[in-house]
Amino acid sequence: MILSENVTEKITSSLLEKESLSPEQLDQAKILASEKQCGLIQILIENMHITQEELADEIAKIYGIKRVTLFRASDVEDKAYSILSEDFIIENHVIPFSLTKNKIKVAISDPAALSVMGNVKVLSGRKVETFVITFKEVKDIITRRSNNQFGSASSLNKGDTEEGEEESSEIIRYVNQIIEIAINEGASDIHIEPFRNDSRLRYRIDGVLNTQSERLMTGFSVSSEFSFLHEHYAAVTTRVKIMATLDISEKRLPQDGAIVFKAKNTSVDLRISVLPTNNGERVVMRILDKGAISMSIDTLGFDTSNLKKVKSAIDAPHGMVLVTGPTGSGKTTTQYAALQRINSEDINILTAEDPVEYNLDGVAQVQVKENIGLTFAAALRSFLRQDPEVILVGEIRDKETVDIAIKASLTGHLVFSTLHTNDSVSTITRLINMGVEPYLISSSVTLIIAQRLARRICPSCKVVDESVNEDTLRSIGFSIEESTRIKTYKGKGCNECNDRGTKGRRGIYEVLKITDRIKEAILDEVSILEVEKIAEDEGLVNMKECAKGHLQEGEISFDEFHRVMIV
Repeated sequence: MILSENVTEKITSSLLEKESLSPEQLDQAKILASEKQCGLIQILIENMHITQEELADEIAKIYGIKRVTLFRASDVEDKAYSILSEDFIIENHVIPFSLTKNKIKVAISDPAALSVMGNVKVLSGRKVETFVITFKEVKDIITRRSNNQFGSASSLNKGDTEEGEEESSEIIRYVNQIIEIAINEGASDIHIEPFRNDSRLRYRIDGVLNTQSERLMTGFSVSSEFSFLHEHYAAVTTRVKIMATLDISEKRLPQDGAIVFKAKNTSVDLRISVLPTNNGERVVMRILDKGAISMSIDTLGFDTSNLKKVKSAIDAPHGMVLVTGPTGSGKTTTQYAALQRINSEDINILTAEDPVEYNLDGVAQVQVKENIGLTFAAALRSFLRQDPEVILVGEIRDKETVDIAIKASLTGHLVFSTLHTNDSVSTITRLINMGVEPYLISSSVTLIIAQRLARRICPSCKVVDESVNEDTLRSIGFSIEESTRIKTYKGKGCNECNDRGTKGRRGIYEVLKITDRIKEAILDEVSILEVEKIAEDEGLVNMKECAKGHLQEGEISFDEFHRVMIV
């Protein structure tokens, strides 16, 4: 029984005022609460300074809520209790006990439950009247209902609410199936979007959004005029918000939440974003692939030469390793693979991320919260006082963050971070434009990885792409001799890839090691073209050349090469 500090203070002040409690007794109770790691009010009840009934009376008086007792089974109407899900009742400690056509009466013991009354109003479709009961009553009612001592919920509320229950069950099945199909398809994101005349469901698979046909959904009638999703859009979004424990009555502001979804004897983590639009609330669910955190540097797809450079930089005791690329290019996976390589009990690793998507064993991860001042820079400053060997900064967004990261690198720490740049060499220009002095870049940055993710051709339906000719190949940089002998391939679509022609993705990398010659070029502030020429002389293979190699090997199609490299 732990009440908020605000509620506890109001109750103890009232008890002191009535002289039911002395200041000395209050101090002693605070000490006991600290020792037992429980709520102060619980200690006051255990020591008979206040009874549960008196506590409920105080809460009712302080908050201006009516007091009620619910001791008998008949005090809680079956049709009222069953109008809310058991999970919602247990999680929020609310007892719906009376139901009429226009009103639902709900009992609470903790004033914190007042915050979900808006949700109760939406779920029940009725005006809510709130009452106060004791903590014991709430616990006893929930326990008896769970044990079916008051009757089975499945046999309750026939008649006027039967149709509503059937619709609610159908919505639950529909949302569950949306998520299950996405997981089975290997999707990374689910987009649920409202428009004026229809609604759309899309999955991002292998980095590309695909509209999902409701014909793949089972057990749902699709109208000839509108889709099931469009006809039940508000109910579908409400269901997602309930699963993510969001405020279903709030439709004006964006909300973020999380769901742990049970699927095939395993659990899948989803991150939920709800965005109000002029046609309704748009929902995006990010499906977190736990396989990403178990990947090693060796399996990411670096060639032998680049892999050697990457491992050397990761194994170094200090320096800065930057990973660049657009959103969805696999930067987080690369960084986590690097951490997994060096993660051990004798190394202190700290990360600042926004958001923390995967939990890494043995790594202290900090969620950045800019609204309360916990920025990347603020986290970094604290990290330097936590005796770390390795620091990961989710993203360098401003000069303050990059200054502290460079300072950490120069003072004997290994630092990982990301930037949004098109290639490895332009990262140097980006840092200079952020106000970093060239001598600091040359002395701190040790390696820059630029990357993209390209969809692989499905091996089950791989065929020669007859539409690609010699002129097409020469237009992307192949020589006349190469273009006469190179064959390109594509996927024609099959059951294995759900007719997409692609299955899975591979990385396209550009690895720039900051050598002595490149350090001199940075200090001399030469043009970026000159830096690139020096890097190529020392073995840099740019991303376009890397992608051309995968095209030539038949791993990716010409269309995919064009999409990723934006030729």
